[in-house]
Amino acid sequence: MNLKKEQRIIIKFWVKNRMSATKTLEMLSNAFVDNTISRTTVLEWHRRFKAGRNSTEDDARIGSPKTSVSGDNVEIIKEMVMSNRRITVTVLTEEISISHGSCYAILCNHLKISR
Repeated sequence: MNLKKEQRIIIKFWVKNRMSATKTLEMLSNAFVDNTISRTTVLEWHRRFKAGRNSTEDDARIGSPKTSVSGDNVEIIKEMVMSNRRITVTVLTEEISISHGSCYAILCNHLKISR
């Protein structure tokens, strides 16, 4: 488990026990020394848990980049390669409209296909 998530769980625990945000920050600073999350972050998570939030996971970000390495694209590339073993990466990228790097990652990492 990463340190941020551990600290969020601790914040949640202290909120349930009616500990103030300032005291929570002090306790985290004592426990995690140099790896403590920022004061602003502690206050924000304290506010969220106090308002009734239960999840310690980050919220999904709207601007997160989408990846072309999806199960659907893996299957499409697999079918195309199995039907024509001499097909090039360039042809695959043009047919599926994904980047060269994504296509190469699917071939090498997911399908374990090399030259």
